[in-house]
Amino acid sequence: MKRADKIFTLLRVPLDFILLLIAGYSAYFLRFTDFAKDAKPILFSLLLGDYSRLLFGISLGIVVLFFITGMYSLKRPAGLVADSIRMFVTVSAAILLLTFYLFITRSSFESRFILLFAWGFAAFYGMVGRAILSGIKHTMLAHGNMKLNNVLVIGNSATAKNLIHALKIHRSWGYDVKAHAEIYSEKMVVELLRSRDITDIILADQLKQNKIIGIANFCSKHALTFRFIPTSFETLASGLRFETLSGLPLFEVQRTRIEGWGSISKSIFDIIGAIIGIVIFSPLFLVIASAIKFDSEGPIIARIRHRVGKGGKPFFMLKFRSMVKNADNLKETLLDKNEREGGKGPLFKMKNDPRITRVGRFLRKYRLDELPQLFNVLGGDMTLVGPRAHEENEVEKYQEHQKIILVIKPGITGLAQISGSSDLPFEQENKLDVYYMKHWSLWLDFKILLKTVLFLFVDRSAV
Repeated sequence: MKRADKIFTLLRVPLDFILLLIAGYSAYFLRFTDFAKDAKPILFSLLLGDYSRLLFGISLGIVVLFFITGMYSLKRPAGLVADSIRMFVTVSAAILLLTFYLFITRSSFESRFILLFAWGFAAFYGMVGRAILSGIKHTMLAHGNMKLNNVLVIGNSATAKNLIHALKIHRSWGYDVKAHAEIYSEKMVVELLRSRDITDIILADQLKQNKIIGIANFCSKHALTFRFIPTSFETLASGLRFETLSGLPLFEVQRTRIEGWGSISKSIFDIIGAIIGIVIFSPLFLVIASAIKFDSEGPIIARIRHRVGKGGKPFFMLKFRSMVKNADNLKETLLDKNEREGGKGPLFKMKNDPRITRVGRFLRKYRLDELPQLFNVLGGDMTLVGPRAHEENEVEKYQEHQKIILVIKPGITGLAQISGSSDLPFEQENKLDVYYMKHWSLWLDFKILLKTVLFLFVDRSAV
């Protein structure tokens, strides 16, 4: 999914709503001009306040209809002409439905003039608005005013060379070719990830199926978008996001449901939830901070280093300090006492960890030490619900298939945490996180958050 598509599709929603309101008010005030009154005398009474309430409801309903008809789809963004035609047809359908509703209910709204001109204005403003927004998008992309998707093109065919040439000419497509490799090498791609911030890989050669699967798995581990030119349009089209570039069919492999509108809605859910959480727990923050300061020497908030986030990128995770100073250095002396999975798993657990303070043990028991992670959510490093955030040295011990969870942000809580917490074998925890990725929904997030609150009172596996 190109960044520009996501941003500008999101902007269409408030823009359409505002333009529908403007169209409705334009028709209303036009009806009360001297020209309109001379042409057709006004035989009804319609106060502006009553009309405004009706207009807001209708405009909101039309925006919902736009969603239903796929006008805000991120799977296959339509061209300007197709988008304008769909806008006209959808607005026309909405007005027809409204007319039918007014007829059935025998509504007192009798101004066919306002209804007719509102329809015309809505269709016209909507098409013009889409054209202006599309023009702004293409201009910003062409002049480098928006961040593009940094692409590595793999292939040695004429198709690959033509594609690179087209992408360099048409920057308004949203891609910036950062590198070209004639053959695929995982070591080479890892180096490019570090040096050129690659976000997308496009395979422009036709390889054997096992090679394509290998590249797809690599992209999943590193949160890269993988696109390829298929060998067979009919057999590969199902279940893949499709677009055309330079006349070539190009498919994008979807790794999780948390993409497109899923990503946008989850981000909004996270921001609102984090703000509400911070407001609700702010008195508790003060109590905990005072207890930590009184109990032991050190900072109140611990910035946990080397936690791994989306795409394998490290970040500082915030927690209320529950350990003594220099706890990380002391961990090396305790590794042989790891109790999780007989000390064979990638994660460290020790029930009677001597590094934990008195207040820290209480905080961990009820997971209150994790409350500052709400600020990580606001900062975009974490999400309310997602896989557990692990240390870099722990992630290095992941098996290849386990790295797929790095495609999404780590969460404060998650499906694994409410299904057995730290007592679960890591492989089982990983399977639960993968299931969450594949079956994500806002309703699932909401249920996990509710179960987390209940789970705090019965689970004591945290250390």
